[in-house]
Amino acid sequence: MLNKELLEKVVNLAREAGKMVLNRENTKIIEKDGVANFVTPTDIAISNFLSEELPKILAGSKIISEESKHNARYDEGYVWVLDPIDGTNNFIYELGLSVISIGLFSDGIPSLGVIYNPYRDEVYTGIRGKGAWWNGKRIQVNQNTAVSQTMVMLETGSCNPREENATFAPLKEVFRDCIDYRVSGCSAMDICYVASGKVSVFFSELISIWDYAAALTILNEAGGKATRWDGSPLDHTHSGTILVTNGILHDEMLRRIHA
Repeated sequence: MLNKELLEKVVNLAREAGKMVLNRENTKIIEKDGVANFVTPTDIAISNFLSEELPKILAGSKIISEESKHNARYDEGYVWVLDPIDGTNNFIYELGLSVISIGLFSDGIPSLGVIYNPYRDEVYTGIRGKGAWWNGKRIQVNQNTAVSQTMVMLETGSCNPREENATFAPLKEVFRDCIDYRVSGCSAMDICYVASGKVSVFFSELISIWDYAAALTILNEAGGKATRWDGSPLDHTHSGTILVTNGILHDEMLRRIHA
């Protein structure tokens, strides 16, 4: 059932959702809980569209969406996990880096992922056990063996109270040796950059299941690794830290985070 035919249907839905991003018909900003935590009518429209259409292409499947109040359990059957617009602040300020993120869990296992950037007509995809692709081309993580060989991606967890933000201590430890760092404002794309070998490291203090669900399948199929900052597996039921690497640098990064 989890095959390229299903994947193509998901890609087509992501492309339809991408048209809503590009049209920007309603850019009213709605503030949610936390600091700099916003949603727009476009986020909600895409969430509603995908929540209606995805179960039609996979019978019995359920939905978890960042913008929904009625979420399913991620570990019961087929569950779509959506971030209608990952990079909402980028969307609000027209920075051209916002993606539609659609992941599928099968009995709690990340099994399919589609991430679409409509600004560049760029799509990352993955199916568990079958591979990961960027615009149809097979991808894999790079083989960098030192932090000095890579650019580092991070997200600042800007929705956290600023005085409690723990991101910058590990950044200081890594920045002295890495090529440079970037904050894109789009966690799903950051993870795809690791999966496709563009960078070797991504980390964030605060991330939720919809931020990484689609990218996790892509990363796994490309040979990468993702854990919490303490090295434990990701806990999909709670927001928390994340460290994503090419696998080779994972232990070193864990040490640096706790230096």
